[in-house]
Amino acid sequence: MPITTLTHRGKSILYTDYRGCQNDAEMLSLFHEAVEGILKANQRVRTLNNFEGVSVSSEFMETARKVGLTYKHLLIAKAILGSTGIKKIFINTYSIFTGVKARAFEDQAAAMDYLASCDD
Repeated sequence: MPITTLTHRGKSILYTDYRGCQNDAEMLSLFHEAVEGILKANQRVRTLNNFEGVSVSSEFMETARKVGLTYKHLLIAKAILGSTGIKKIFINTYSIFTGVKARAFEDQAAAMDYLASCDD
């Protein structure tokens, strides 16, 4: 299931798994689905996005930057898995342009600990 809700230390985390995406169109579709869910729920949320083994294009990053502004008021914090090298630069750029508190992690346990520690 590409989008699901996890619970860690009593905190809900919206988990979006991009690992099964084969191309930009699939990634963008999944991204828009997650954003629609956030906006529809209209509640503050912690998000965990898994990009392990997936190539993130500049088109995806530009879309994430623009669309991210529409729901940033609902984000408590964002953790991103699978971010090494250039992907970490993309995350830093995303954080700067959107003002969203986003951090890259190499393992899911550390990412979930971080998200659970962020205050509502």
